[in-house]
Formats: sequence, C-alpha cells, structure tokens
Amino acid sequence: MTRHRLLLPAAAIALLVGLAGCTDADSTDEAPAPTDSAAAESGEAPDEAGDAGQEGSGEDSGVRGTTDAVLAEQTFDAGAEGEGEDNPGGTVTAMVRSLEVSGETMTLRWAMRWDHDEAADDAAVSMYDLGMSALPQLTDTVNLKQYLPLCTKGSWQGGMLDSQQCGYNALVSPRNAIYAELPNHAVVEGWAVFAAPQDDGASFDLPISEKTPSFAGLTPLEVD
Repeated sequence: MTRHRLLLPAAAIALLVGLAGCTDADSTDEAPAPTDSAAAESGEAPDEAGDAGQEGSGEDSGVRGTTDAVLAEQTFDAGAEGEGEDNPGGTVTAMVRSLEVSGETMTLRWAMRWDHDEAADDAAVSMYDLGMSALPQLTDTVNLKQYLPLCTKGSWQGGMLDSQQCGYNALVSPRNAIYAELPNHAVVEGWAVFAAPQDDGASFDLPISEKTPSFAGLTPLEVD
C-alpha cells in the first residue's frame, strides 16, 4: 500500500502549531460553547457544539446527521511496526465518511474497524494499542495551516497546562484513546469538530497515526 506522508520543513510546522486551535466537550446533552479555535482571530464560536456522546459509542454529535458514506478508505496491518505481545496483530480499516463546513465550524466524520481472524470474536483492542490518537489533526497543505479540534476549556495556543486542558475537553468522539475499544470485526464511528477553514481552496491531509498511511487531498464540502 502506498503511504501518503506529509513532509514539511521545521519552520513550517512551527507555524502550523502556532496557528492551531482546539476544543473538546464532556459527555453532556449540550456542550458548552468552545473557548479556542484554529480561527481564533475571528473571535467566532461554533453555532452548535452538540452532544459529545460516550467513548467509542459512535453516537451522533448533534452537529450533523450520521452517514454511511465512504469518501476514502485504507486498510493496513495493525501494529505492523510493533514487536512481541504488545502487537495486536490483524488489520485496521480506516474510513473518512465526510468533511463538511457549516458556518464557522468544520466537522470530520470517520470510522474504523479492527479485523483479526485468529482472535476471538469478542476480542477487542484500544486505539492506544493501535498507536492512534483520539485527537485527529487536519493539515491544510495548500495554505500550510494545521487545525486541531475545538475545545471548551483551555487553549492549544497557551502553555502546557492550557494545552492539556484543551485536549481533555476537545469536541471529539471517541474521547480517550486508552478507553476507546475496537471490538473484533465491528465498525466504530467517530467525529471531530474544527474551526472552518480560514482560506479558500483548502485541501487537507489526515494522518491516522505516526506509523500508518495518511489520507491526502481531502476537500471540505460546504453545507447549509
């Protein structure tokens, strides 16, 4: 399988991190308004944050309706870079369902399935076991800007404590890579809310993990 890797100079990456913003909400019926955004210069907050749901539940966020669409799909070895008992084995199929812009926010919907024919049907692995993060990052490769999920507390642009708090309170589902389990042969749905692109003609790369292929050339769709 061809691996799509994003290679940027160190100076460019530093610029992206400086522009990035994020927000995350607790599992409540109505999430608080975000406090930080990749488009912080505008001072705008998303119109709707929605329901963050439970870890790994795949419940709708309330931002947009669920979808079965598959815009892009990749299958790769699970833990192919690992060794010994910590390697979960099997394969992972990652899917991008949609990337939509509505008002001041952009919503990513994705799905993932772990398949291991030699493991028990009721076996499960966590996203952490697979080396994956619960905080997806979108990089606009045209305008050299990185977008992190919006958060309800903290700030990606603050110090270490602010960044940690923002990560704990990001508008994403699943919420925690350690507790988000992928049952064998079952599809787990996920979503994340970002600030809307700051520039026209944005094209995004979405890495799955540090050791697996990235989705490249994702173009957001404007919706009402």
